[in-house]
Amino acid sequence: MTTRDMFGHLTVSITREQLESWAGRTLTDDEVYRLDDCVPDSSIPDAIDAIVSERMPTPDEDEDDDEGEQAESTPA
Repeated sequence: MTTRDMFGHLTVSITREQLESWAGRTLTDDEVYRLDDCVPDSSIPDAIDAIVSERMPTPDEDEDDDEGEQAESTPA
């Protein structure tokens, strides 16, 4: 779920329902708190970095791709 923080920045929240779906079982409140503490030291930040790096071009890269497509489609 995406929301905006107090500064207006877009943030992503993982719902308890989603956590439990990934865990394959109901989680206690304590387990949810523990997950919150553990996520920064887990492989999740690396997975997000990999997804962004491999699957999401930066705005500059996206513009370069658009220019390349236009150049290719323009008759010589």
